[in-house]
Amino acid sequence: MTKTINLNNPLFQTAMPLLEAIESHGYEAYFVGGCVRDALLGKEIHDIDIATSATPDEIQGIFPVTFDVGKQ
Repeated sequence: MTKTINLNNPLFQTAMPLLEAIESHGYEAYFVGGCVRDALLGKEIHDIDIATSATPDEIQGIFPVTFDVGKQ
């Protein structure tokens, strides 16, 4: 069984430039977690989670403003 996620959701659209910026620097980036689950179930999405192959330091090099939340 194959399901498709509607990426036209406003939260996905808002977060898409973040994924594109990360990928343009050679890293992998994916939507993960509850936003994917809820989109597949046709439920309202409340937040977006992104997983990436970039380290926190590499993310700080991509974006001019970041917040260290859980950085180890």
